[in-house]
Amino acid sequence: MKQTDRIEALGALFTTFLNKAKDRGFIVLDADSDHDQYAQFKLHDGALLGEVSSRQWHEPERPLAPASVAGLAALGFTGGGPEKNFAKDDLPSSPAELARLTDSLLRTAYELDDEYSVTVHYLVFNDVTLPRAQHFTRDMIEKHLRGKGVHFLRDDDGDFRADFQSDETSGPVVVWLVASGPDETVYTVSSVSPDGAAPELRTEAVERCNEWNNEQRWPKATVCGYEGAWHIRTAYDVDLAPGITQDLFDQVTYNAISASLEFWRWLASPQESATTSGDAGDSRDGGG
Repeated sequence: MKQTDRIEALGALFTTFLNKAKDRGFIVLDADSDHDQYAQFKLHDGALLGEVSSRQWHEPERPLAPASVAGLAALGFTGGGPEKNFAKDDLPSSPAELARLTDSLLRTAYELDDEYSVTVHYLVFNDVTLPRAQHFTRDMIEKHLRGKGVHFLRDDDGDFRADFQSDETSGPVVVWLVASGPDETVYTVSSVSPDGAAPELRTEAVERCNEWNNEQRWPKATVCGYEGAWHIRTAYDVDLAPGITQDLFDQVTYNAISASLEFWRWLASPQESATTSGDAGDSRDGGG
């Protein structure tokens, strides 16, 4: 592509980008379709940041030539190195100026001839208005459960109980979705399985729960109670005092319930026999 045509095309591209992009919108332009040789521009706080690839992200031993580094510095772009780009902030907002600057940057950095091509690797306008966080209330729990078609009960405090049945859990799993704390902003999704499979001995149950907790982030599994009256409980807790969007709340709740059911499936799965210590009479009472 001839230089005049290339700069004209870049000018039109920057016109569209600057007219449509919102804060954090960005554009990445590759030179000769080489993803390691690019210039990128990002809007932030009313300013435009430009970067030129150091070419040392995937190949640290492929730095720019010293003359190229000096040429970029003359254009105001400094930095570079492994996993770092050459950068300059507060660039001009004129599409024509940006087009000429981009052409100079790419030719200088990568020692390109006058007929190299430019391709758009990424173009993100970031023009989607994000939903605002809401104050967490039990209404969000109810909205989620109704949206998923889950049958539920409510207790006197307004908290929710939903029962889930799976062939892989060997018994129903009772899930509670609770708002607690001084301002009722602590959200807890807990579960028990009163009739589900579980180790016979409390000591073995503790070992199984510890094994799960060491391997999984959440929910946390604990053995509640002592001697002849104990049960296993899982819980996922999060403080939602800062607020949360309904979409994010739905995803958190879905993940918490899915992981809880996964725990009970895992607990019911066959395990290799292990030696445990403790009273042989310290058996589970099956209570929730």
